[in-house]
Amino acid sequence: AKVCAKIHQEGIPVWLRAFHEVNWYQRTGEYSGGPKEFKEAWDVLAKAVRQFAPGVWMHWSPNIAHNNNTSEYHEYQPYRFEETVDLVGIDYYPSSKPAPNHFVDSFKYFHDTFASERRKMVIAETGLHYYASLQDKLDWLDQIAKGKSALPHLVGVVWYNQKKGWDDKIAGKGISNLLEAQL
Repeated sequence: AKVCAKIHQEGIPVWLRAFHEVNWYQRTGEYSGGPKEFKEAWDVLAKAVRQFAPGVWMHWSPNIAHNNNTSEYHEYQPYRFEETVDLVGIDYYPSSKPAPNHFVDSFKYFHDTFASERRKMVIAETGLHYYASLQDKLDWLDQIAKGKSALPHLVGVVWYNQKKGWDDKIAGKGISNLLEAQL
């Protein structure tokens, strides 16, 4: 919290996205504990941020619900939600070519339940988790852009831009291609 405060004091907005994709990493066993432990950890961190860095925004960003089980969001909803969550979001990567309107269909419940005029929504990570063509990526971006009218509290989207098992870049020969050539 104190480090975030120093950054914020330099005039740089800070959105603290702690415990990202907590529901995903607990499913895979990479985070220990469960919803109760997450909520307790979030609460401790939020209290410190509110005390030492009151201008820092807390960004709650679970992974998309497994098999559309939206109760999962509620299980991981932080204690004192109204007081401790400034931004909401989901991380989501379609694993095959998304059908038309898939973006809105995937995000609408979460948006309508947790985002508000005061608490905006920022998609913390998205991209396509398959060997997508440039056109597939542009189609997904088009769905995101057109989805704004159905998701009025959506104010931002972060495209995950890394080369892992496939190339997440939207287009071009970026740094991941240059690094790969050096190896």
